[in-house]
Amino acid sequence: MLFRSFAVIAILSAQGCNRENANDDAVGGAGGAGGSSDPALAEPPAPPGDAAAGNGPGRLFAIRRFAIGNATLDGQENSEAWRSFGYDLDDHLTTNIFDELCTPTSGASPNKAFPDGEGGIDNAWGRGLLPIVVPAFGETVPNLESAINEGVGNREAGLLLHLRNLGDQTNYDPIDGVIYEGRRSSAGGWAVARRSLAEPDATPLEAALNSGLMRDAESYVADGTWVFRPSDPDAVLTVRLAPATAASTIELHIHRPVVTMRVPDGWSETTGTIAGILDTEETALESKRIAQRLFGCAGEWYEGIETQVRQTSDILRDGSQDHARTCDGISIGLAFIASETSPIEEIAQTDEADPPPCTP
Repeated sequence: MLFRSFAVIAILSAQGCNRENANDDAVGGAGGAGGSSDPALAEPPAPPGDAAAGNGPGRLFAIRRFAIGNATLDGQENSEAWRSFGYDLDDHLTTNIFDELCTPTSGASPNKAFPDGEGGIDNAWGRGLLPIVVPAFGETVPNLESAINEGVGNREAGLLLHLRNLGDQTNYDPIDGVIYEGRRSSAGGWAVARRSLAEPDATPLEAALNSGLMRDAESYVADGTWVFRPSDPDAVLTVRLAPATAASTIELHIHRPVVTMRVPDGWSETTGTIAGILDTEETALESKRIAQRLFGCAGEWYEGIETQVRQTSDILRDGSQDHARTCDGISIGLAFIASETSPIEEIAQTDEADPPPCTP
């Protein structure tokens, strides 16, 4: 029954930024029509003018809760919540004119692939992929977002945001920022995943942490909002979602990531956004692997799943649009709640992975 339900879902689904950008909302934004110069577009804050470089002791934050797009940040179910999570990534506010956009792939309808969220927010993950992914887990995980956040609470997977030289001012440029994948430590707190580090076995611990792979030494804080946007075009932020009791995790490999967060006073909770682009073929393969872990390897319907994923592509992987090229990226936007956490005390001994999927 479970196997058949996912196959039916796949069939029904088939039918059915530069640093100069500006917006002061750390959880995306909203706005009206216009081009990339329209101030209503949902864009991260611009760098502050004449701000000092980071000169403080730094602060470490842990994400406590993810909002994946089918509920508001406070947990209220809302199938349109994705529309306010993320940023405008392609400098277009798309409604029903598609002649400047990349060409849809795998027979996708432009009317389903391209329309944006509020203020031009690009979030094809929320618009197109969630209606496939959520029902896939449905019979064993009735509320996928709640299960993901239970996994975060159990320290099965998470993200740690380290503003290494943050002080007590509201403007800094630059700030040395690092993002680590989090795992459960031996004492039950947060440890850093080995794969987040170039030298996980370096000693002392600070030397290992200094080798963080997801680093933006030119991140900044503008009017109290931290903006992390690596200039390396090959930067990929891995977000591992581990739904409690599920037979599979979800790994999101976000290219050209943009992470913003309001810097809170003290240990209070704060909000933020993760945006970027999923590589279409990477995501199609990951979706196939998830389905195989959940339902087994029998049958030949997985090609249909991969097709459904490809049809959600709405952007080029480099963040641009070109009607002469086929879309090969899927925009994504997630919201989160975070709070300050205790200093990291260890590196995880192993990087746990799901069992290998079916042999090709």
